[in-house]
Amino acid sequence: MKIRKGCIVDLVYELKDSGGEVVESADASDPMTYLHGYGEIAPGLEEELDGVEEGAVLEIELPPGKAYGEYNPDGIVAVPRSEFPA
Repeated sequence: MKIRKGCIVDLVYELKDSGGEVVESADASDPMTYLHGYGEIAPGLEEELDGVEEGAVLEIELPPGKAYGEYNPDGIVAVPRSEFPA
């Protein structure tokens, strides 16, 4: 079966930074599950996965604009520690 809009996808992955260090992952015992075609994951990743056969092993590199967006220093918000629960 190929991944297409409306498919529920279990994704086993490693997300690495530009230095190759793993910053997030999901393994087969606890995969990330999402509904394909509805913007639940980074747009570039969804685009790359569209039409991929079940069980495929891929290495995908996304530029910031197709992943979580370009760095925007204006998007940084300082929140005082007192605003968080104990």
